[in-house]
Amino acid sequence: HHVSQLEKRFDVALIYRSTRRLRLTKAGEELAEVGRQMLGSVDAASSILRKANLVQDGELRLTAPTIFNERLNTKLLPKFTKSYPSISLNLELCDQPKNLISEGFDLAFRFGKPDDTSLTSLHLFTGSRVVCASAELLKRVHDISSPQDLEGIDAVDIDIGSKLRWKFQSVNNRKITKKVSPNRRVVVNSFNSVFKLAQLGVGVAVLPSCVINNPAPECTLHHILQDWKPPDYEAYLVWPRTAGSNSLTKLFVDFCNAEFANKQAKLFPKYKTCKT
Repeated sequence: HHVSQLEKRFDVALIYRSTRRLRLTKAGEELAEVGRQMLGSVDAASSILRKANLVQDGELRLTAPTIFNERLNTKLLPKFTKSYPSISLNLELCDQPKNLISEGFDLAFRFGKPDDTSLTSLHLFTGSRVVCASAELLKRVHDISSPQDLEGIDAVDIDIGSKLRWKFQSVNNRKITKKVSPNRRVVVNSFNSVFKLAQLGVGVAVLPSCVINNPAPECTLHHILQDWKPPDYEAYLVWPRTAGSNSLTKLFVDFCNAEFANKQAKLFPKYKTCKT
């Protein structure tokens, strides 16, 4: 049927027909050879796709906020590379979210669930935040015992493109909340820079508790307002929705899911700070 359609469309005979046999014409033989080559190309392409679907070697490009640096490089990533020695990792640390699609990243660690419909996500953990200040700054300001005491006090903040306004919840009564607006003295685009500037007494800061992990005996930051709690933050792993179910991306997602499901293998330990 399809051969007859081709003959009619191009006005050329492809098969000699008789009551007893069929035989290809010269044009028919040439077309058959091209068809065999096409089928071979399809088989080769299918083989490549099947191999890509099963392969466990190659490179993954990752991006993460700078505060993930130590824990990713000392815990999660070394364990992954030992489990999958044929997969290489390329990690870029940046506190400004990257566009995974246009910038060619396979996965990203992020704070907050993405609202981009082209991405999908895995919730990793919920982290706490604390208000902290250096001993030097605490000597210069009045006693800070309530969120209202932060009004007008110099603060170091991460650049999120909005006016500085901190929200607090009472540890003893979650129904009690307060909002304050410190003086946004310095704005930076790095959590580690916020931490360092707070250490130097430039201003108070609200930071993820993991940032101010301080194993050294000397204390550089004090956890203040311990009866008041800033909102928790949510950490996610995100990746393009189009990633295949057997891709390296999905392999890394499954690995992280297993690691974070194990409560004994926390990425970030409980913070250590001075208590005032």
